[in-house]
Amino acid sequence: MKSSLSATHLLRVYALFALAVLFLLTLTRAGFSLWQLSRVESVEGFSQLQGFADLFIMGWRFDLALIGAVLLIPVTVGTLLAMLGPLRILARWIILLFLILGMLFILVTEYVTPYFLHANDSRPDLAAIQAIKNPVEAVAGLWSTQMIPAVVGLVLLILIFIAFIARLETSRFLRYRISPVSGIPLLIVGGALCLFAIISNIEFVKTPDQLPKALHPNASLISADTLVNELTLNSAYKAAWSLVPLAAAP
Repeated sequence: MKSSLSATHLLRVYALFALAVLFLLTLTRAGFSLWQLSRVESVEGFSQLQGFADLFIMGWRFDLALIGAVLLIPVTVGTLLAMLGPLRILARWIILLFLILGMLFILVTEYVTPYFLHANDSRPDLAAIQAIKNPVEAVAGLWSTQMIPAVVGLVLLILIFIAFIARLETSRFLRYRISPVSGIPLLIVGGALCLFAIISNIEFVKTPDQLPKALHPNASLISADTLVNELTLNSAYKAAWSLVPLAAAP
């Protein structure tokens, strides 16, 4: 009977999440850009391919920062606990909880994004949600006027979520502990890559006396148009960033 697993067992799960999120956010960003194509092309520099290249390259920086933020705890804490036989079950729950809730949060925030882009040229965050005076009335009005797109989007959201969970193969996940020989390199290298993705900048090398900071949403300012700047972001990262002051509040 096999007493331990190679860390590739975990690596495949982390890679599945990262690639699925990167593909999903690239697809939705492309969809939103096509939806607002006339507006985007009217911005200086966006009538040529270079403008769209800048939009997507900056967008991938935010996507990778989001992926790194979600995976940091699973890759470090989860991998460490997965190498300890008695704590393997705890590792399983930590990893699955972060990946499943992370994917759900990403899907839901992207699903509601068209409403906020249409209403105020902005992706959803805490301030935008608080600005809705009557959420029930807003949802009811949106549902009545955009029923077909809303239903199609909801069905796609559910199918993607179910497909992602199915690919995780939760019933077989971490049935045995992870071998430290391969688990420790995954923890160290994977954790470093997650931190680098969150920072998304090598400027901290020039200022070693300062602690590196996470990629700020203000880095999305690639044009004078608010909507274009918002398209470079992803909604989950912006929404999560708006909650950081709450988490730090006494």
